[in-house]
Amino acid sequence: MRRPIRAAGHIAILCLLGASSAALSQTTERQPAEPAVRYMIVVTGGELLSGAYADGHTFFLTRTLRPMGLQCVGSMCVDDRSADLQEAMKFAAARADLVIVTGGLGPTDNDITREALRDFTGIPIQEHPDVLAAMAKRFNVQTGELRSNLRRQTQTPTKGGYLKNANGTAVGLVFETQTGVVVALPGPPRELQPMVREELIPYLSRRFGTRLPGASITLRFVGLGQSQIDQTLKDHVPLPSEVVTSSQFEGGRVDFTFSLPRDTPEDRARLKDLQDAIVKHLGDAIYAQDDATSLETHVMRLLEARGATLTLAEIGSGGALASALNGAEGTHRVLAGAYVAPTAESL
Repeated sequence: MRRPIRAAGHIAILCLLGASSAALSQTTERQPAEPAVRYMIVVTGGELLSGAYADGHTFFLTRTLRPMGLQCVGSMCVDDRSADLQEAMKFAAARADLVIVTGGLGPTDNDITREALRDFTGIPIQEHPDVLAAMAKRFNVQTGELRSNLRRQTQTPTKGGYLKNANGTAVGLVFETQTGVVVALPGPPRELQPMVREELIPYLSRRFGTRLPGASITLRFVGLGQSQIDQTLKDHVPLPSEVVTSSQFEGGRVDFTFSLPRDTPEDRARLKDLQDAIVKHLGDAIYAQDDATSLETHVMRLLEARGATLTLAEIGSGGALASALNGAEGTHRVLAGAYVAPTAESL
């Protein structure tokens, strides 16, 4: 049976829309590390359930938190209704030490996460003077001139803390209860992702004793399938047991990431040796040795290095290739033009 992780008789429910590490350090203390902190993700938003947008939060969170020793045991998506969110919270909190909620911390009536978590935890929320002052400064008005929907975003729990949001108006909320940790992150990725890296990861390290992200390398392949790459690694490049491997594929491209739990010069040297060994056996299929260079950018760089230009003639594609290349680095120096036609006869 899983043993709950307790901190000074409280469990933290953390609603992240931005609070400082200093604010959290006043209410949390570092706890002994557990072998694996189990967590669940609850993504809110009717637009996700209607198919208007895809859920990218689960992918980002699991990929970012795994090197810290955090184990995701499930993810679910619910509508923007308080009853639905509270039911999801009951399900998730019974199965995990940490629950991460995304979305619903904005200024509109449809943003119900703040009040839903208040009701779920039984912890009141109220305006925080520092957050209120920062909000007024952001809009260059006196605090009394702030609209009521903006003042709503300055409310923080009476038990817990808050996280600063450098990229938006709503602050993150930390509710401390007795059964686990729930983190509510802002919905927009431009707010959520920096907050996870800059605020959430240090907090979780203090709260659970989880380790900071270790060293990793990413190799990007094209022309080989996942299974073929995996078999080649097993046959020619045995991986140490402590190396964590993850992979993803899309449209004939495969990314493999290899991680170690720590980030020391020795760990980076070990990964460099591993990278060299993989390149020796699979180098012809590797187009990038980082997670930022796209295949399109790689092609543009190769052509530019040769002093070549490119003219496209696309048939029946609707200009898909030109569109894909258009956003790549160096395209404006290499791509001379594109011709698009529905059939060869009309080209």
